[in-house]
Amino acid sequence: MIHDILKEKTKDFHRSVEHNMAALLADDISIERYQGIQKRFYGFYKPIESRLTEVSDWVDPELKIKDRMRLCLLASDLLSFNVDSAALSELPVCQNLPDLKTLPMVLGCLYVLEGSTLGGTIISKHLKKVLPIDESAGCSFFSSYGRDVGPMWSSFLAILSRHCEKFGDEEIVVKSACQTFAKMDCWLSNAG
Repeated sequence: MIHDILKEKTKDFHRSVEHNMAALLADDISIERYQGIQKRFYGFYKPIESRLTEVSDWVDPELKIKDRMRLCLLASDLLSFNVDSAALSELPVCQNLPDLKTLPMVLGCLYVLEGSTLGGTIISKHLKKVLPIDESAGCSFFSSYGRDVGPMWSSFLAILSRHCEKFGDEEIVVKSACQTFAKMDCWLSNAG
């Protein structure tokens, strides 16, 4: 099954991203540190979501791609910290992105981005305990789908499985997921 293959092949990349984002689970994280991390996420999601929506051969109504875009949540979080629109537009953006020319490449990338919503539930729960934030002010990105995290993840995995069963693109999907993890890790490891 593609999910098991992806989990095994990406585990080291996943572990590295988790290690580099450990500050989000620190009891002494400051608002400033949190904002710095969110700005780095913004700099990654802005260009990657733009690329994801440019792929033309992947129209799948079940995927609900517009519902899976989370840049607006990061913008909302940063705006709640008085980072205005002008400052948002000046944030550095990642140029070293994964290749996203085909549907299997997009699915590999989405495996990483959608999977991060699962970890986001743990992060948001912790952050809401140690910082003066909540889903409506400062923590909407990590709270993303709210109670629908499980169903959104399950629906993505079902779409991914159906695609791989039909087209046999597992190798491309895995390569894209690994590439996405590696490039995300490189970008986020510079979070200030």
